[in-house]
Amino acid sequence: MNPATRNLISEYRRRRSRINKRLQEFRLLHKGKDEDIFSELCFCILTANANALLCNEAVEELKKRDLLLKGNAHEIRPILRGRVRFHNKKADFIVRARNLLRAGKCVNVKGKLNLQDILNTRD
Repeated sequence: MNPATRNLISEYRRRRSRINKRLQEFRLLHKGKDEDIFSELCFCILTANANALLCNEAVEELKKRDLLLKGNAHEIRPILRGRVRFHNKKADFIVRARNLLRAGKCVNVKGKLNLQDILNTRD
């Protein structure tokens, strides 16, 4: 086994319980609030070609400022700038996703999820 593989395995063993805890959170996510699921969706939108830690910071900042569920792209962009690649487009993607999932003043992610057909749901 090469040194890089040994280091990776060692690191995994150190973090295994945190990884398993987070995986369990994902498994239970569909039972949570729509806003939490939408937050995870936004994280996924942001992490394409970007640093996950910085994207998480951006999502948390958007939530703190109440922009994730209410902000327009113009308000979201400055929070993303410097944290994610393609911040202008990704701000637009967040707003478009929210509009697709909107039910009145709330997001209705669970109403759009079909866990039996996850590929079509993703599309």
